Amino acid sequence: MMLATDIRNEPALYEIQNKVNEKRYIGQSVKVRARLLHHINLLSKNEHPNKHLQSSWNYHGADCFSFKVLEYCNISDLDKKEDYYIAKYKSNNNQFGFNYRVDNRTNRGLKWSAEQREKMNMAMAPNPWFY
Repeated sequence: MMLATDIRNEPALYEIQNKVNEKRYIGQSVKVRARLLHHINLLSKNEHPNKHLQSSWNYHGADCFSFKVLEYCNISDLDKKEDYYIAKYKSNNNQFGFNYRVDNRTNRGLKWSAEQREKMNMAMAPNPWFY
């Protein structure tokens, strides 16, 4: 899987799309080329944190995915524009995409495993060494 050489390492919105079922993952980065290469690296090593995207990659294969910049923009516009593209492509709907969150400023929509919930509870529990 190669990334297009014309992708600049600047602030941008991007998509990872499964060309077979047209599902998309929408993201943002201040260094978009580096971020897309990071996604490819994690997916290739079967270590991507987005299990839905990773399963699709494993099932369909790298050649069935495209990586592209949707729009270069100012850093201050990234959040607003990410919400726009997630809504436009409905990528937070499991039928249409791979995004878990309802919007980019909240964890609403994420599903936490029992192990993840336990780790969060432990991290937030009062520590007797501080008292």
